[in-house]
Amino acid sequence: MTKLPAAWQAYSRLYHQSKLKALVDNAWEVYKAQVKKEDNDALTESAGDTESHDGTSSRGQKKHKTRLQIQNEVVQAEYTKETPEVRAQVEQYRKNLKQDKSKSPEVEGAPDNAKLEQYTR
Repeated sequence: MTKLPAAWQAYSRLYHQSKLKALVDNAWEVYKAQVKKEDNDALTESAGDTESHDGTSSRGQKKHKTRLQIQNEVVQAEYTKETPEVRAQVEQYRKNLKQDKSKSPEVEGAPDNAKLEQYTR
């Protein structure tokens, strides 16, 4: 049996296209630009194998976030700002998922588009 998605994950399924995609795309572009600038700054600051201000060596690379990590951060942050009405829709969606899962097995990761449309109108 599949696990019920967390509220923020259900929120992402319901509002990805209408609210979240543009925010995630923007956050990802800003993050990539920031990383590129930091990487360039680190290269120009270090002439040898000295330690930089953030504790990484010039030969060692900082671990960068993935697009999925940025997406999850954005979605979680946006969900905390949502109205009680949107949160109620998300909970109703989760409740319906739980009821549907108890009736019949579903292909994992494939949300019912008809249900999605019901909550995004």
